[in-house]
Amino acid sequence: MPSERFVQLRDQLAALRSHLLPEAFDPTGLYEQPDAISTRALGYRVLAHAEIETYFEDRALEVANLAREAWERTRFASRVALCLTSFSGKEMRSPPDTLQAPSDNKKKTWPELIDINVRLTPIWAAFHHFVRSDNNGVKEKNLLALLLPIGIDHGKLDPNLLADLDSFGALRGAAAHSSSRTGVRQALNPADELRRVESLLVGIEPLDAEIDALLLEIPKAPRAIA
Repeated sequence: MPSERFVQLRDQLAALRSHLLPEAFDPTGLYEQPDAISTRALGYRVLAHAEIETYFEDRALEVANLAREAWERTRFASRVALCLTSFSGKEMRSPPDTLQAPSDNKKKTWPELIDINVRLTPIWAAFHHFVRSDNNGVKEKNLLALLLPIGIDHGKLDPNLLADLDSFGALRGAAAHSSSRTGVRQALNPADELRRVESLLVGIEPLDAEIDALLLEIPKAPRAIA
């Protein structure tokens, strides 16, 4: 069963299809007012890309936030916490020789050497910042940076899906960074735009199930008794 967030993505893409693409497609790909049809189809491409990008970002943070809550509440070291640390790019320094800072000017930074919570805090924060501020796309490099740190096994990533998302990202870039006077809009078939996005959804759904499986591994806080 797909996640609530995946269902939301599917519904949002369906709304874009309804608003921006022809109700019925011409098998020849020829339409009256071709410029208007092409403009709306390109708008569909850009907005569909944004919806898919936001879906992956939301799911990555959903997993990371739950893992952080479990750590802070019970010190449960989940696979997610381990992977976030391992893929953080931060140096994992060895313990110092003394528990107490050897001098006053080192007291402020000493907890970074001996307190696991202090060490983890910038890792959680850096991932959150990356997802919300620095990620910019759905290409392979973007997906690896979002999914490997939350614990998705690399063997669960479909190379065909990654290749399709790479192509989709490139097409989105061509649409978003081109003038209406360029050839980007020429010979554009709205039916092809829909088929591409529908194919991506088929590939994303199994990955959605893998993300749900990660969430099931993390203990949730007990519900408060009313």
